[in-house]
Amino acid sequence: MIDQELIEQITSEVVKQLANKFSPTDTAQPVVESSDPVLTTADKQRVLVLLIAGNEDIDVVEQQLRELGDRGFLLDLIMSESVPQSGRERLKNLPGVDGVYESAVPEVGCFGLVTRCDAVLIPAISFDLLNQINRMEGSDISGRVAVEALSQGKTVLVPEDGGVTSTNAKIQTKYDQQLANATELGLQTAPLHELSYQLLRSTVNSGELTEVQVSREKTANRGGKPTLTVGKGDQGYGAVLEAEGMRLSTTIGVRDVKQEVAGYIDHTLLNPDATRDEIVQLCKEASDFGFASVCVNPSWVTLCSELLRGTDVRVCTVIGFPLGATTTATKVQETREAITNGADEIDMVMNIGALKEGNDDYVRRDVAAVKEAAGNRVLKVILETGMLSDTQKAQASKICKEAGADFVKTSTGFGPGGAKMNDIALMRRVVGEEMGVKASGGVHNFEEAIDMIAAGASRIGASAGVAIVSGGTSDSDY
Repeated sequence: MIDQELIEQITSEVVKQLANKFSPTDTAQPVVESSDPVLTTADKQRVLVLLIAGNEDIDVVEQQLRELGDRGFLLDLIMSESVPQSGRERLKNLPGVDGVYESAVPEVGCFGLVTRCDAVLIPAISFDLLNQINRMEGSDISGRVAVEALSQGKTVLVPEDGGVTSTNAKIQTKYDQQLANATELGLQTAPLHELSYQLLRSTVNSGELTEVQVSREKTANRGGKPTLTVGKGDQGYGAVLEAEGMRLSTTIGVRDVKQEVAGYIDHTLLNPDATRDEIVQLCKEASDFGFASVCVNPSWVTLCSELLRGTDVRVCTVIGFPLGATTTATKVQETREAITNGADEIDMVMNIGALKEGNDDYVRRDVAAVKEAAGNRVLKVILETGMLSDTQKAQASKICKEAGADFVKTSTGFGPGGAKMNDIALMRRVVGEEMGVKASGGVHNFEEAIDMIAAGASRIGASAGVAIVSGGTSDSDY
């Protein structure tokens, strides 16, 4: 008869030996006098990176791995001979790299590597590897690692297009189908330039965020990353926020997070049929909940300025709204009049047609002229991202930065689509930390607001402000 207890003892011992084999032998840590917790190697999350297809964009991969290393992740790299030698050296010397495997790893080693990792990252996935995954039968190192990781329920992340393209349409169609099949088995996808962010969100514990403290000083000016403080038990969202450049510390007894997130919100009412009573109610809600600003059409600026005098709530208005196709002179005059009437912040719509036809100089002059008219008031430029490709979004953000704008903003709420996390992250990467990024259009509830902040938003434009801070959900498109 089979001795089940004996089998379990043997299995336990084998797992223990493997864990010892693939864990650092020197766990001694220097004594550090600090109020912050010291993470040991065992505390850190580990990502196993497969560089095996030969199609990897090394520059982008390097950026993604550097971000993970800078945030405290440990990286194990498995590199095939297809990776160029210059790229190999750059990747091996990145912060956080803990192991590099450039030749065959024994099968038992694949098991051990997967067992100790939190996620597997594959910057480019070959046709052959997809076939192995879909068969759930690994025939080489990469296949065994991927299949084992999926079997163990680990996050396995690849670019949304797999990182591989073919000039043969039939082959590309087959590849895309294989990739789609693999996602049904648990393979996860994200844009190549967002892999590090998605890995972070996938691997942290999503503990309920109940306490956070937000410093609004920077968001009121050029919009750089605000300072947040999270309470105990909030390491999940906290780690996501920290990875996007926000500084965190631990505290007890701070205000409820929904009250603090209110400091991100431009409470918005831009409907053409808005009435005076509705604008009065908007201002009252902004004052009661501590929203960053109210955002209204220009005809309501004087009223809002009067109603909000003596509060911390700013008055924001829109220029060239919602199409962005008025002349520069018209936008400048609108801006001057709005400021005379009491506007603290200006949200102008970029000339979208000029951007799409490649007339960058016109767009730059258009933004710069409005910024000159706005003076020391905050200028946010609406890109209408739903009309743009990723390349155009990046170019638009770059132009706004060059023209002196303080924020880039996703949407008017009247165009196709609203704020998307990937767009926020892309815009944040282009403009860096010295500018603000405003997520506007389609933020319906608290969870979506937190996602936008995590992606890099330093302001949120929403008519759903009350729902966001009250735990409800709005069906508004803005």
